[in-house]
Amino acid sequence: MEFLPFSRRHSSTPLVKQPLWVHQRSAVEKWRLRKTFFCARLWYRSLFSLTKKISLEHLFCCPLVYVLPMHTIAAYPIPLDDLSLGARLISEISGRSQEEVLDRLEKEHCSLGFNVLTALKEREVSPFVLSEKLQSFYSDTDAFLYETFVWNRCSLKQDMRQRVLAGLRRWLPFHAKVLVFGDGMGFDCASLALSGYRVTYFEIGNKSIEFARRIFSLNNVSVDVCSDLSESPVDFFDAVVCLDVLEHVEDPPRVVGELVKHLRSEGLFFSHAPFAYLHASVSTHLRKNLRWSGDWKCLYGTSGLIPIDGAFFWNPIIMQKSAVDPSHRQRSIYSKTPLFLQIGGLLLSLSRLWNFPYSFLCCRLVQQQARKLSPLSPPVS
Repeated sequence: MEFLPFSRRHSSTPLVKQPLWVHQRSAVEKWRLRKTFFCARLWYRSLFSLTKKISLEHLFCCPLVYVLPMHTIAAYPIPLDDLSLGARLISEISGRSQEEVLDRLEKEHCSLGFNVLTALKEREVSPFVLSEKLQSFYSDTDAFLYETFVWNRCSLKQDMRQRVLAGLRRWLPFHAKVLVFGDGMGFDCASLALSGYRVTYFEIGNKSIEFARRIFSLNNVSVDVCSDLSESPVDFFDAVVCLDVLEHVEDPPRVVGELVKHLRSEGLFFSHAPFAYLHASVSTHLRKNLRWSGDWKCLYGTSGLIPIDGAFFWNPIIMQKSAVDPSHRQRSIYSKTPLFLQIGGLLLSLSRLWNFPYSFLCCRLVQQQARKLSPLSPPVS
């Protein structure tokens, strides 16, 4: 039965169905349309005000489990606070003039990922797909120097580094042995070494390794540089740190399994892998790895890792290597995962179906934080 306005219920005029877009609607219909339009406009305005004014730091940057004490603040390694010194080091390694390096850094501050995206287009490397061109690009390009330098200056990365340090000090003693896998320019290693840990650095990029050695020398820290994990003993490290690496590799579970082999029993594993962050500014993220977003059981659980702490959106997630063989563990172990990590993982797993909201928020947040640093850069002559 079709409900009509009261004025037409008893009318003898034959009823003719009108299209929805005809302006002749009842007062109730108009009120409902206005309400729907108002709610939609309010939702969109709230979303953009959240991304523009609050910068999403309440969602991505704030530690939701523990508040970092003052003595756990990670050291700020040189030259993150000296852009001119950083530009000079990049100039010496890349062979470019310092003016060109400053210009590239300025563009990187305005749009994080600009230099990597430009270099990928020049070499005609397909985005989001692993290929031989991409593998050679990792080993010999200098574009990652600019991106990694600016990224390590962002507060989002600094907060992540502080959470790693807070987790180490909460569960491990000082002078624990820590492997940092894929550290790039070596800032995480330098920060942990300054905090008193015995750090091992691993990276595949030749220019990044050369830059990291200079970073270690400038900060007067001793860091072991490893180029082949097979040379490291099994069950040796007390902790493994793997930040922003797994989204670049072909088989993330296999890489996690190889790293866990070098982790002692009940050791800690720190990971952050934004699999759902697929944007032009991060074209080296592999689209095929989207299926691992929020799936810690298949990604980490098969290697014997159990989540114990971390941030809500797993930036990072802190796990512990179980002393029990993962093939013989009971299902009840999975129920011990903190509830907030389960909720965060559920939200991340939704991005497998539609990753646009996650990519949009990540891109918006990262770009805003990079632009905040641009006034700190010296003017380019």
